[in-house]
Amino acid sequence: MKIAVYDTDTYYAKRVCSILSEKYKQELELVLIDEKQVEAVLADASVSVCILPESMRDGIQQKEKMVMYFTENRGGDEPAGNHIFKYVKPEQMKDRILTYYKREQMYTCRDSEKIKGNVITFMSLGNGMGNSSVAAGIAKHFAMNGKKPIYINLRPFHTSGYFETQQNEASIGQMLADISVKGGSLLDIAANMHHDSSGALILRNFEDIAGLYQMSGEQIRQLLQLLSRNELADVFLIDLQMENTAYLQTVWEVSDHICFVLDGSRMGNQKMKKVLTLFSEIDPELDGKVQIIFNGFKIMPGVEKEFEEKVLGGIRYVENAQKEDVLHQISSMSFSEELLK
Repeated sequence: MKIAVYDTDTYYAKRVCSILSEKYKQELELVLIDEKQVEAVLADASVSVCILPESMRDGIQQKEKMVMYFTENRGGDEPAGNHIFKYVKPEQMKDRILTYYKREQMYTCRDSEKIKGNVITFMSLGNGMGNSSVAAGIAKHFAMNGKKPIYINLRPFHTSGYFETQQNEASIGQMLADISVKGGSLLDIAANMHHDSSGALILRNFEDIAGLYQMSGEQIRQLLQLLSRNELADVFLIDLQMENTAYLQTVWEVSDHICFVLDGSRMGNQKMKKVLTLFSEIDPELDGKVQIIFNGFKIMPGVEKEFEEKVLGGIRYVENAQKEDVLHQISSMSFSEELLK
């Protein structure tokens, strides 16, 4: 691991580099830098950690690099956050650097990090079309067929009980509110996941939060990166409300498939045309990502000619069907496997 070190006390910085390099040359490579080199080092991919004086903290923008700060010993067993006490034994300093580095590697998201697994986003064009029931049913299908799916419902209102509610389950909206007020990270949200009886992992809103604490596009990306990095899931099913167009760019970038659930009505087709126009502004080719699932139809739904190649499948209306029957019907549909290609 390559570590760049700078401190306003040049003698101290030299001593740190000398001692750690000598004692731990098999693990650490220490490089002494000066203030003029800091910006270049922060952009240097070969450097894993950059340790700077605490006085520089406010002027450093976090980049694709882990930054720690020397601080004076103020008592206590551990320095706060990404600080490191200056006057400790070499082994304590080495352990502090490695422990914090490993933690950051596990929990800190980088913009360039690739999400490992299939990301399938279900975007609702209106209430009552069955977007959530289709997404939940497909999540159950994957769970019952050996995959590790997670269903993430980010719609800003109460969602129906397609999955069992756990005793201590917290809503995403409430957790975002707590993070905003009390501090914390997306790791707190990931830690609240639970398994449904089918084996699918669940994260959702079940409170009406009136849009006060919705995830940003960047937070969606970071949550997926965390879940992927820690191998908690290999299929990510995101249930979103189309009305929030701020998500569109992120959704397009992270998704392997974007599914729209339609009822085959003329109004639904008109909404779909508008959606395709919005996405074509991001990628004129549409790249084969957009797919349509017809739900709850009694007769063959009307399919616009321009939509034909995007239709993945359909789910017929069943008279007096209960929630469990609907989910079983959806989870048994073979077209779900097409979403893994």
